[in-house]
Amino acid sequence: MNDEKLLQIFESLNEVAGKYSKPPEKSDELLDAILEMTKEMLKDYKNYREQLENYSLTLESHLEELSRTYEELYALFTVTQILTKHMDPYEALEEFLNALVNAIPSKSAGVYLLKDDERILRTLRDDEIWKPLEKFLEESMIKDMKNVIISEKKDEPVEGIENFLCVPVLSGEKLWGYIVMFNKVDGAFYTAGDRKILESAATQLAFSIRNYEYLKERIERERLKEQLTIAKDIQQGLLPKSFPRNEYFEVFAKTIPTIFVGGDYYDVVELKNGDYLFVMADVSGKGIPAALLMSSLRSVLRAWSDSLRSLGEFVQRLNRVIYRDTPDDRFITMMSLILKPKERKLVLCNAGHDPVILVEPNSMIENITSVGIPLGIFDEAEYEEREFNLKPGNMLVLYTDGIVEARNPTGEEYGFERLEDLLVKIREFDSESVVNRIIKNVKDFSASAPQHDDMTVMVIKVK
Repeated sequence: MNDEKLLQIFESLNEVAGKYSKPPEKSDELLDAILEMTKEMLKDYKNYREQLENYSLTLESHLEELSRTYEELYALFTVTQILTKHMDPYEALEEFLNALVNAIPSKSAGVYLLKDDERILRTLRDDEIWKPLEKFLEESMIKDMKNVIISEKKDEPVEGIENFLCVPVLSGEKLWGYIVMFNKVDGAFYTAGDRKILESAATQLAFSIRNYEYLKERIERERLKEQLTIAKDIQQGLLPKSFPRNEYFEVFAKTIPTIFVGGDYYDVVELKNGDYLFVMADVSGKGIPAALLMSSLRSVLRAWSDSLRSLGEFVQRLNRVIYRDTPDDRFITMMSLILKPKERKLVLCNAGHDPVILVEPNSMIENITSVGIPLGIFDEAEYEEREFNLKPGNMLVLYTDGIVEARNPTGEEYGFERLEDLLVKIREFDSESVVNRIIKNVKDFSASAPQHDDMTVMVIKVK
């Protein structure tokens, strides 16, 4: 090869390499330079090829990761669609499990849910393996609700399971149950990607169950509130809607239940002979049970009031009915009065209730009562009746223990002394004003402390 040809090769290699160097003058030196440049270019090519192969492997890895991410997102999208189209997630469990098996091909899958004291197991197949597997979940898994298990055959929890994947259904610290899959197809093992798909599905299921249970609870609360409102209206309808006001006396009463309905009861009944029956009663307990017993007492009392001859015997008859028809842990305290307005005489019969407070015109206070145990405790109980003479300006105050036992934020009771001091100060007001001032004073005393018992007051003022 002549020098001119070698020079052309040298210049071409220089151009490809992107650099310029002066060619040697001697032929053998020029040939050596060409060989050296060729070696460098081959080395650069080899490095470039290795880089290209590395880039190719990285790209394949990214594509695989992207594919797994797509599978996870698609599986999550599918289960989300399934759960959102069902208001009740418990009805969607079979469809939910089918979607998971499509995403992670397995012999079987199931959801084991904890619902209050109930255990719910939904599976795709009625496989005998599920019976011992359910026992395993109950005995082993629930102890550690954050446990996630991926097992190989050597770790099988139940005979017949070659590999096993289980993740908790959690929302916060609340454990709703577990999603279980076992025996992945083709003998393959469950991967971290499989676990990630199942964890995402479990999160979505927990979210759906939590929202459903919250919604159901809220609906139940609203329904109960509506029923209690109706019950309150019914109970208020059983109490006197108006009070007699004549030339002999005036009366007013009010009750403030702890909750919607309560067990306090008061009544004013005009008898056939022109006398008046006044009743103040307190049923043990609170809420619906107490309200039902109060309603029963009112029905019997109203039905029998026309035949009332002796107040003591009347209360004794009431006691027998209450004893016969109520549970052993229920009783009623009751103060009964008969006012003979023209004679200004008062007949009193007490069944374990707080005394009547009698306020004299000169501000003297006397607690008047009689002997008798609460209604419903002993069927043969006898009840004493006592008679008192009244005079113009007398004020009679009947109340339930929710008044005197009301507490302030420090735990101090309102008490009898505070009530009596207040009555002396407000005795000149009419009966309605006295009742309202008593209740306001008790509420002001209690301040932010919760009301623990029904509060009821009746005031009778003799003219």
